[in-house]
Parts: sequence; structure tokens; C-alpha cells
Amino acid sequence: MFALNFVLLHFFENGVAMNSFFSNVRARRPGFTLVELLVVIAIIGILVALLLPAIQAAREAARRTQCSNNLKQVAMGLHNYHDTYKVFPPGFVDSNPAYNSPIDVPNNLNGLAWSALILPFIEQAPLHDDVRNDTLGFARHWERDMAGAAAVIPAARVGIATYSCPSDTMGPLNTKRSSYGKNNYLSNSGNNAAVDYNGIFWANSQIAMRDIVDGTANTVMVIERTGTRDNRRQNCGEVGVAPGLVNCDWSAGLWIGARFIGSQVAWHPGLNSTDVDSYGGSGLTYLVNQSNRDWGPSWGNGSDHPGGLQMALCDGSVRFVNESIDMLTYRYLRNRQDGNTIGQY
Repeated sequence: MFALNFVLLHFFENGVAMNSFFSNVRARRPGFTLVELLVVIAIIGILVALLLPAIQAAREAARRTQCSNNLKQVAMGLHNYHDTYKVFPPGFVDSNPAYNSPIDVPNNLNGLAWSALILPFIEQAPLHDDVRNDTLGFARHWERDMAGAAAVIPAARVGIATYSCPSDTMGPLNTKRSSYGKNNYLSNSGNNAAVDYNGIFWANSQIAMRDIVDGTANTVMVIERTGTRDNRRQNCGEVGVAPGLVNCDWSAGLWIGARFIGSQVAWHPGLNSTDVDSYGGSGLTYLVNQSNRDWGPSWGNGSDHPGGLQMALCDGSVRFVNESIDMLTYRYLRNRQDGNTIGQY
């Protein structure tokens, strides 16, 4: 100990030695050169570039999981409605569902969709009460008053998280359908746009479990339709029309119900069924994530999930459907009573 103290005392008494010590310490601490700094920055940039796709994929996986949970909740709500009333709700309520004249438009009451009728079964009972009160006990259309004049009920402008897929960039209100509350989950009305009564939901339908003769695990109940324009590829538009195919401009749907179609539309005045239902598999017009008609996205089904979309079957399970699914398989899934065997999908 005495020897150590003597050395330290001698060291610090010598100012030159002390300065030399600290100079040597500083000299031994290397710094970055400009080249080394640029290399580090380049490496960080490469790592970020490699990680970004993984981060985006993880985010989409989380969104897809939430979307699947939404579909499960919707399917459970439909099953609970069936347990209560012994039938599934109608696709939408229409007191005059025929292809009528424009004069009869105000007679299409009350227009409420299956998704509005199951509100008490998806923890939205107060909103259901608002709909009932604002439509005078379901006596008037939700968009028109008793005289047929425009009078939208406030509940129609409410967004519901359960009906909104987080991958859809549109938001909770459907800006492509009068800015009413959006629904990304459309009911299965069959495989043909003309009412074929082979699906589960249409105007005033009353389908029960016993009517699903192909089996609940083989029949679509509700299926996705996004509100996002598909800019990834050109796959919607009438074939042969210059300049070729166009982007699919998907328009989602409405949870409240079917809007009035203007009286100037002579081909089908009344209520707009595509606000609440969808078709698929009957031809190239109604495919997953694509169509050969520029109006196909308003009738068919698509999503923002890479490679396909999600659907809930009548047994309550949720499945992912690849966009390359065979057309016949897709058609059979949309028909509850065709007796055909469902292939792999």
C-alpha cells in the first residue's frame, strides 16, 4: 500500500506526466471518419428497407385478424337472431319489392337491412331503439318520411366498428353511398344478380337453418366488400372497351338499409338492393376482387387483404377465399341448395 501511494503521489506531482497521461487517453479514443459514417448510414438504410415490408405485413395481419373477429361477431348476431325468431332476418324489408313504376317508389317501406335488424344481438341495442323510434315504430322508410319526402333518420349517419374492416381506407361512413354508415360485410343473395332465391338474404326473405340443404359449412352467409379503389391492378371494366380494363372502384355497403333509387331510373325503381347484398360466381361479372364490367364492384365482392377476401359461412366459421378460386366452386358456395360438392378453396 505504501508503494502504491508513493507512485501515485509522484505521478500527480509531476504535471508533465499527468498531461501526457490524459493526452495519451484522448489519443487512444478513435472517432468516425466521413467514410465510416456514410457506411453506417447506408447499413441503417438497408435494415430499414428490409424491415418495412415485415412491419407492413404484421400490420395487415393484425387488421385481417380484426376483420375476421368482426365477421365472427356478425355471424353470432345472425345466429342469435335465428335462435330468437327461428329464421334469419330478411336481406331488407320492402313492402313493394316488385320492379314497380317510379310512381310507386314511396311505397317501398321500410328499407331496413338485416344488419340493422340484428343490432340488439351485436351489443348495439340503444342504436336499434333509435332506429325504431325515428322510423315511427318501423312504419316509415329510414330515408323518407310518410309522404315520401327526403327525411334521413340520424342513426343512418352513425358508423359502427363491427361493420367496418380496418383494412378499408374509406372510414366508418360510406362516402360513395350518400355518406351513411358503412358496412364492409354484405349478405349472400345468391350467385345471380337477378333474384334467384338461392342465397340466404333478399327482400323480405325468411330463410331458416333447415332451408340450407347443402349444409351450413358449405354456404356463404356474409362476405366482404371494401370501399377502397383498387389501384394495384386493372381488372374491372367491360372487355374490349378502349382503353381496356379499369380499376375496381369498390363501394362497400350500408348497414342501415337500402336507399331509394331515383324515379328517373326506369329499369328498376324502388330500393337499391346492392346497398346491403351481393352476388357471386354466376359469371365473370361477379368474381372475387374483380369483374369484367365496370359496374361489377357495386354488385360483387372484394377486399383490401392481399390475394383474396374473408367470408362467414352459415355455420358461423370464417374462411379466407383466394381470389383465384375456381368460378364453379365460388358459385356453389353462394347457392344453398344446388346439391353440388364444394371443391378445395
